[in-house]
Amino acid sequence: MIPDLQHGIARLDAKIEYLRQQTCVLIDTDEQLQDTFELLIGVTGIADASAIQLSVNPEEMQARQWGAMAGLGQPQLQ
Repeated sequence: MIPDLQHGIARLDAKIEYLRQQTCVLIDTDEQLQDTFELLIGVTGIADASAIQLSVNPEEMQARQWGAMAGLGQPQLQ
């Protein structure tokens, strides 16, 4: 069972890396995405992974949604 899980994790890791590379190609070929990416990585605390994710999100997202996507949202008290 453990070898099967390890194999599954390795496949998922490879898929994540492939998608990351494809997203980087997309960003590199689009000037607006490139500009957005450069601005984002210039912000303290935002590294490549977060900047990649935020660069390709829909433009119609509101500031609150961007913050939540970046993990900067305020937790909801219940």
